[in-house]
Amino acid sequence: MNDASAAIGLHRSTIQRLFKRERLRWDAADNVAVALGRHPCELWPTWFDLPARARESVGMLHMDRVLFEIPIYDQPEPEYERRRQNVWEERVSALVAAGYRQEAAESLTRDYLADKWGGWRFNRVVGWVVLRRDGRNIKAHLYWTTKQRVRRHERQFHHVEGDLRSHKVFECPVLETDSNSDIRTALAKHLDAVSKMGSIRRHHVYRETFDRVSEHLDWRGLIGVRSASR
Repeated sequence: MNDASAAIGLHRSTIQRLFKRERLRWDAADNVAVALGRHPCELWPTWFDLPARARESVGMLHMDRVLFEIPIYDQPEPEYERRRQNVWEERVSALVAAGYRQEAAESLTRDYLADKWGGWRFNRVVGWVVLRRDGRNIKAHLYWTTKQRVRRHERQFHHVEGDLRSHKVFECPVLETDSNSDIRTALAKHLDAVSKMGSIRRHHVYRETFDRVSEHLDWRGLIGVRSASR
């Protein structure tokens, strides 16, 4: 067991749990194969015959199962505009005090803000909550920027482990008896909890679009549950 743990790169207790199962999840099996320095198809010849696979272990998802991508902004729009206005006033005043005419000071400050600040929408996104369907469940995965400061053209997003322990931040099961309203309410509660998680609470989960569209969606149909009244 110790030799297997060292070769695969997994903790001994994890190896023991894997061996107790009747079968491995495809993503766990892929990870074991890669840890052994093998392509999964070398161990499972039918690997290429399987449907398109979601590489959750490295942060990729079945895009055909993605339902919503909810942005997380570094701050709400009113707060951003307030700070931007403060910078505008401070820089214009400083340039005028340095001898620039008012028109020139405003033009220079306008160029500075366009280059360094941009607009709020899209430019200030620091993360994403991605909702996807998985059978009769709706799962949420978190992506977070790799940059400490928000600068245009420099951001990359990586898959964040939920609460530092799992690959998802929540899972919302859909029951046969759930109405569309039940599903909407459950998702809203889960997203409320996400907005209070760890470092996310210091930012702004932008739900306006999701909440507006969600009200009109046939959630049961999206998940594949037989039609029922809303």
